[in-house]
Parts: sequence; C-alpha cells; structure tokens
Amino acid sequence: MKFSQKLMMCAVVSLAVGLPAVAQVRSGYLSTSTSTPVNNLTRPGNPEARARYHTTSRVDTPVIQGDGYTPFMLSFVSPLQVPPRDFDVGGFRLSIIYGECVNFDGLDVGLVGRAIGHGNGLFINGLATIIDGDSIGLQFGLVNYVKGNFGGLQAGLVNYCTAGQALQFGFYNGADHFEGFQCGAINMTRTMIGLQIGVINVIQNNDVPFMPILNCYF
Repeated sequence: MKFSQKLMMCAVVSLAVGLPAVAQVRSGYLSTSTSTPVNNLTRPGNPEARARYHTTSRVDTPVIQGDGYTPFMLSFVSPLQVPPRDFDVGGFRLSIIYGECVNFDGLDVGLVGRAIGHGNGLFINGLATIIDGDSIGLQFGLVNYVKGNFGGLQAGLVNYCTAGQALQFGFYNGADHFEGFQCGAINMTRTMIGLQIGVINVIQNNDVPFMPILNCYF
C-alpha cells in the first residue's frame, strides 16, 4: 500500500474514532453521572490490538455535588463571586479574572474558568479552562486541562486530558490514553488508538514510540 493511501486510511479511521465521542455519551463512554470505571469500551482493531491496551481507558473520578444550583455566575476573582464557588452552575458563567464552581454545564466565558467537579459545554477562556473531573464539549483557550475523562474538542496552545475520545489541536497535546486525532508541534500519549500529526509524535506503548510528522496506532 502506498504511503498516501495509508495516510488517508489513518485519517479517516481517526476521525471516525474521535468525532462520535460527544454523540455516544449516553451509551456510557464518558458518563459523568457515575464513578464506576468502564472497562469494555468498543475499540477498533483486531483482538491483539485490544489486548495490548488492556488497561482501563476510563479513569475513575469521584462524583460530587454543590451546595446549591444557579443558572448564572459572575466572578471577579474567586471567592469574590456571586453566587459562591460551592454552587453548581447550569447556564452561563462570566469570569473576569478567575471563576470557580463545583459542577458546570453551559457556556463559560472569561480569563480562567475552573470546575472542581464535571464540566460540560462550551468553554471560551482566554488563559485557561481547568476541569478537575470529567468533561464533554468544546474548549478554546491558551491552556485546556481535564484531569478526568474528556470527549469533544480541545483547541489551544496546551491541551491535556487524562483519558480522551476527542480531537486536540495545539502546540502541545497530551494524554495518558487517547482515542482520536492529535495535531500539533508536540503530541504525546502513553497509549493511543488514532492518529498524530506534528513535529514530535510520541505513543509510548507503540512498536515505534517516536515518529516525526506522523504516528498512529489502530
């Protein structure tokens, strides 16, 4: 098979892995309503490929709840915000400098936005979006960081999630386990099912861990 044909096949398969992440949330891929690990994700590839990635793809994150609920939050620098940071937000948050809440669902705009629980929706933060739990949605900013499981799109200078079924576009893209597509100057992950395009591409558990320009595993 010619190199151009292999490249096209890798691109098509990687998009097929990454794009359905948000649509398949309800089927249990990245559910934020439970802390039970999902060990049997449906993965492309032959049995040998599945056996190679026998470790749990989904990280176990605790489920927490805020002391109250609000559809709107305005923050200057947390804790200087209304309502206080121990609330869940379902709607809109404006963080002039730094805003913090427990769980977030909706539109997040500001300089730095953080959720210590899950964070779902559209995040447009100039400096950083920080999610301590699981996240589903679109994240745009200089730094996009998800400590738990992520499904969707991250676009910024630095993008990271512990486990992702997603697309990442940035200077540095990182994950512990990633299923989807990474495009940037530096792409790094421990295990992966998908495609990397960049100057430095690292899949630590691959037969060839480092490849310039393109690296992939299916």
